[in-house]
Amino acid sequence: MQWEEMQTQAIANATAFAGKKARLEFFKLHEALTSSGFGPVNVPLQKGLMIYDRSFTKEGQPTGKSSYSVFVWVGKNTIKIRYQNPSISPEAAALSPFEISNLHIEKVLNSKDIERIVASISQNAAQKPEYVYFLALHDHIRYVNGEDLVRLNIDDGMSDWITMILHKKLENIDFDFGSSCHNHFPYKQMVQIKQLEERMGIEKGASVELTMPFSKRSTNGPHHLLWFADFEVAKEYHEKFLERRIYKYPAYAPDASPKKLKKAHEQLREERLLAVGIAHPSSGLRLPMVGVPPVGILDLVGYGAYPFDWAIEYVAKYADSVACFNALAGNSNVTFANPSEEKKMVEIVRKWGVGKTLRPNTINLAFAYEMQSRFGTAMHADNDVHNFHTVKFKHTVHGYGKLRTALNAAALFGEKEPKTKPSIRDVIGAFRQKDGRLAISVFVPYSQEEEDLVKARKNETVVQILEEEIGKLGFHLRHTIPAIWQAIKVQIDSLFH
Repeated sequence: MQWEEMQTQAIANATAFAGKKARLEFFKLHEALTSSGFGPVNVPLQKGLMIYDRSFTKEGQPTGKSSYSVFVWVGKNTIKIRYQNPSISPEAAALSPFEISNLHIEKVLNSKDIERIVASISQNAAQKPEYVYFLALHDHIRYVNGEDLVRLNIDDGMSDWITMILHKKLENIDFDFGSSCHNHFPYKQMVQIKQLEERMGIEKGASVELTMPFSKRSTNGPHHLLWFADFEVAKEYHEKFLERRIYKYPAYAPDASPKKLKKAHEQLREERLLAVGIAHPSSGLRLPMVGVPPVGILDLVGYGAYPFDWAIEYVAKYADSVACFNALAGNSNVTFANPSEEKKMVEIVRKWGVGKTLRPNTINLAFAYEMQSRFGTAMHADNDVHNFHTVKFKHTVHGYGKLRTALNAAALFGEKEPKTKPSIRDVIGAFRQKDGRLAISVFVPYSQEEEDLVKARKNETVVQILEEEIGKLGFHLRHTIPAIWQAIKVQIDSLFH
């Protein structure tokens, strides 16, 4: 399909609800945005919506610049415009929700209105340099092109792929290593996501959230994020290590030898085909769910299964990055079974000045800083999004807007203003090289007083939070608990055979 035809279809989709006047106003804005360096994303994913992005030319060709997106909804009589403040500077932690999400409702667009709006968009876009790229590294998915990955026992996400892609586009994600299914790499579905995201200007990487088993045939162990250099490597890894399963519950470990898994990881890492991240070192689970022991490497220390030095040595040998903050970890105090191990953790938390108590994310931040200081490991934001909110015209900060992982191509390539966009392999190489890790930074708008994200980054309304919690409860009652109970019956039955 030719570019002109694609744009005609995209514009027809965007103006489907527009009255005569709104249609005229839309074309004024369309011309102004495309003339100012924000090319159209000619992929109609939502009726009444047109997306513009500086990573595309007016003719829809990639520019190599990092993404900065503008969402334009065309109603019967109005035009609504939304774009985010992408700043990852320390000062950005003080932004209010109204400064993070920029909203405009326009009925009449004269030349001064357009000039004002485009100037505001350009000013916000400049907060993200054209050579700084945002990474999505950890999230989960349910529906891909009508297929339900929960019912297929592949993952435990709650959102469909279109909602996820629109959210990532709004939050200016450039590289998507999210959709990290538990212990599965569903090749067919991931290829479908890749094909659609590439049309949207997002590079899709292959990933898995691996439960590293304590031993062969073990159900549990610490969670790792595996980021692969290409889809074929991930597919081969899945076929070799993940396909054989005893239990349906997707977060349970594959039936694989941890020794063989670690050996494979070391070989792939050496070849720069894989980077390994430690997910949620302290997961925030005070008590294990039935059949689900703690899933963070420091949870195992807290429960007395391993000493603190074991976790440190494990990261030094097997990891390229450590999650410094997990958005789902909660805020309850963490206790350690062994007082001497708790004392070590308290000392590190105080050393890095991230808080006064042992809460999951004070532990995560302090541990990530300590590992970076000792071994030069990277730090990454552990967004861990399971339920993506529908992208709407409103002041909300959610998912990948809460905290960010960024790759600075100028630092990676050693060039002042690089014109080349990094490749997926460049991203993996950055995590694998100590010098490359210096190009990776995290933005965690953290309040030491609250020992949590600042208020503006968790601004969902009470109704939204309640709806989400009810949705999670229903999801776990319908899917998680039955799958875990089935696994427990298999374990009990195996005792007698």
